[in-house]
Amino acid sequence: MSVPWSSGVLGCCDDCGVCCKGICCPCCLYADNAKWSKGTGRCKSGCVYLCCTGIGCMWLYSVGIRTTIRSKYNLKPQPCGDCCTHFCCHYCALCQEARELKFRRRQVNYAPAPAPAPAYHPPTLPNSGPMV
Repeated sequence: MSVPWSSGVLGCCDDCGVCCKGICCPCCLYADNAKWSKGTGRCKSGCVYLCCTGIGCMWLYSVGIRTTIRSKYNLKPQPCGDCCTHFCCHYCALCQEARELKFRRRQVNYAPAPAPAPAYHPPTLPNSGPMV
């Protein structure tokens, strides 16, 4: 069963910091999204995104991250398919992905801490008097 995204694709004002980063430096936001969703390096992802921007296909390059995020968290393809969302509202889609990843990281950080492991006490030998 798919679940909805934590915010809408046009919910840019839900997190002004993410919105500003998406407008002013989308390659950095993309790199952050790649890091938090796939664990890839920020520098490589950001540079490839920047090169794709130069030839106008950054939206096509970004579809993979959105698909990864949707699969990882079992999200609905809203408002439409991943490719269509990035083609029509690329910067909004980047911001939505960043907000979702931030939301998911917060959920993990607020999860109850696991119970501490019991203290280890090495076995002791019975006291049989002084050793000579």
